[in-house]
Amino acid sequence: MKHPNRIYILGTSGTGKSYLGKILSEKYSLPFLDSDDIMFIKKFSKSRTREQRKKKLDKIARNKKWIIDARGSDWSIGPMKKADLIVWLQFNLFTRTWRILKRYFSRKGKYDEDFKSIWNLLKYSWSYKISDKLSGYKFHRKFIKENKLNPVIIKTNRQLKRFLRE
Repeated sequence: MKHPNRIYILGTSGTGKSYLGKILSEKYSLPFLDSDDIMFIKKFSKSRTREQRKKKLDKIARNKKWIIDARGSDWSIGPMKKADLIVWLQFNLFTRTWRILKRYFSRKGKYDEDFKSIWNLLKYSWSYKISDKLSGYKFHRKFIKENKLNPVIIKTNRQLKRFLRE
């Protein structure tokens, strides 16, 4: 595939979804939607309801061109079926933890984000592979299989660099 018009980037916290989304947005001249902008009314402090998030995201997914990054929870998984390209980021626990902490300290004071919210994000990321939640690995694997989707799976920085070159 040379030029996808709809790209869905799936992964738990700390995998680099937003980072990759911004790069692909520039590369393909596609609008990038960070799911945090859907989830929050006020960044990282005041959340929208699940229904509000799903409605807003579904409206965006009806467009012909987009890049959406999402954790693949029940409200954000629908657009995956419409994607021309699905990239599933599966970086290891150490990498995810490092990235979450690094991001927190780099933007400290910029948002109403406290360490309690980061702690919850870390716990969520740590439980990704073993969780039975609707935003966990098992659910994602089942959803992808049932819908006969074919994601590009990226687990390392080397794989990510190779993917971006191709």
